[in-house]
Amino acid sequence: MFCTVVLDVKVRPDRRLVCVDASASLMPRSLFYGEYNAVDVLGKTGDPIDGKPTDVVGSTTYSRDFLAKGGKLPATEVGDVLVFRNTGSYGYSMMTQFLGQDAPAEVLVAADGTPRVIRERGGAGR
Repeated sequence: MFCTVVLDVKVRPDRRLVCVDASASLMPRSLFYGEYNAVDVLGKTGDPIDGKPTDVVGSTTYSRDFLAKGGKLPATEVGDVLVFRNTGSYGYSMMTQFLGQDAPAEVLVAADGTPRVIRERGGAGR
């Protein structure tokens, strides 16, 4: 899974835009294959209160910086954590640091549920 924090939420006439502290360059499957991973809001369930579809957008200036398009997320607020499911084991090798995005930390969750950081969040020298 891939986790990111909500920085801003904008409501447009036809949809919601949820801006996060990540980028499609850090989880580039959508850029390469046009497919989006399922996404949840940690600790929240349900459909949007206004029924509008939600696009999750990255925090870069790149015009294709979408991590999800047209999803149905529950009411989302600044500070919420989004969890992208089934991101696979190739996330770190596929990511780039386009536009200076730091590489995210990697956390291994053991069989007993204990998390352990196996790679710290890194700068341009990853």
